[in-house]
Amino acid sequence: AEKGRQFAREFGARKAYPTLAEALKDGAITAVYLATPVFLHCPETIAAAEAGRHVLCEKPMAMNAGECEQMVAAAKANGVKLGVAYYRRFYPKLNRAKELLAEGRIGDVTLVRIAHGGWYAPTEDDPKSWRVHKERSGGGPMLDVGSHRLDILVYLFDQPVSVMGRAETLTQGYDVEDSASLLMKLKCGAHASAHFNWNWQVGFDEFEIVGTRGRIDMKPFDGPSLTLAAKGEKPVLETLPPHANVHLPLVADFTAAVLSKGHPRCPGEEGAKTTRIIDAVFESGRTGCEVRLT
Repeated sequence: AEKGRQFAREFGARKAYPTLAEALKDGAITAVYLATPVFLHCPETIAAAEAGRHVLCEKPMAMNAGECEQMVAAAKANGVKLGVAYYRRFYPKLNRAKELLAEGRIGDVTLVRIAHGGWYAPTEDDPKSWRVHKERSGGGPMLDVGSHRLDILVYLFDQPVSVMGRAETLTQGYDVEDSASLLMKLKCGAHASAHFNWNWQVGFDEFEIVGTRGRIDMKPFDGPSLTLAAKGEKPVLETLPPHANVHLPLVADFTAAVLSKGHPRCPGEEGAKTTRIIDAVFESGRTGCEVRLT
């Protein structure tokens, strides 16, 4: 409770509550932002929805797709908005890439290549060490950093048709995967590969889209740069930095959706698609088979 009061004082909030249940008793609250560990997302979203509150939920949306479906159903049943905090959908360079794809600047897309890795080995006294405990986080880098990038794949190309993959712990001593590799078939016919790791001491962050007439390179994805290389043209480098507060466009979009009765850029139905991909990787790793998504 004291931590909440300190946070409220620091950011000028008028009230602080010891629990979500107490906050939901306050009739002045119209929406909640859930930034709790993943295992709490589903029960807290349902509780908020049943109390008539709109919900902006952190990513990944839930521990599995079944929980996502419960969250979406609760929001619909109670007439509230459910958004998922995949804020990279608001990156200017990403939306520039979306424009270039719509214009056909690189022809028919044949390959999407994603890779993000670094070293993550928190001590048990680290406040974020819950991320390496599967019962609290649901998984490792694929859920934590990978979900953001898989969401971008969904944003640009919709949910893949099929997924093959492996998620294993190769180096670290925790019980979530530290390495995940995916091969996907997209609805447009293209192939997509993705690698997410927490065992690379020299990390990188790549997102490349290749077509029959060129490619779009957004390396590093969290940086401001986008390079368009098209057949018969000189490569063009564009610098499109994200907002100084990368979460602000997300919150503004969600607020506008609530006030206008519209839809957030990443509603619960969209967030669930990324979790279905993640579930499919775990299933494929267990069975050694391709998993088709419907």
